[in-house]
Amino acid sequence: MKMLNSNVCCEKLDETVTKVGNVIIPTKEKAYKRLRVMNSGEEGVEVGKTIYVPKNSGYEVEIDGEKFIIINAREIILIL
Repeated sequence: MKMLNSNVCCEKLDETVTKVGNVIIPTKEKAYKRLRVMNSGEEGVEVGKTIYVPKNSGYEVEIDGEKFIIINAREIILIL
């Protein structure tokens, strides 16, 4: 897979949820998503890094049964 221009392919990282007994309590609604970079067409974004993007950014695609999120590098808020 090769990303073109400044697009970044990511996988969604699991959000933490609180579990009390058999009841799952969802976390509060956040304004961002936490993703791991799988492939990048942008030089400043390294593969394997964790990034934060606005909640509604990107497109979810399914390739060979795996779900990925494609975002533009301009939408990245933070790179860890």
